[in-house]
Amino acid sequence: MPAVAGAGAPAERASEAQAALARLQQGPTTIRELATEFGYGSEAAFSHAFKRVTGVPPGAVRHRSEHPAPTADGPVSHILGDRPPAT
Repeated sequence: MPAVAGAGAPAERASEAQAALARLQQGPTTIRELATEFGYGSEAAFSHAFKRVTGVPPGAVRHRSEHPAPTADGPVSHILGDRPPAT
């Protein structure tokens, strides 16, 4: 994701977006840190480019990595046991 909007090959932008996505999913990092690392002048410019390439804003990715949705075998499964939830 180049600092100049529209610059860089699509494959390069996709590769950088994947690297940023991995960083967001790995753990604590800020949008500002990623913007600086990838050469953007602002968090807004980075966020716009990230969303253009991935389809989701970086803040949403970070939020999902910090607060994953419960799964069938997740933290509440012991409450339900093998029974489906009541309707």
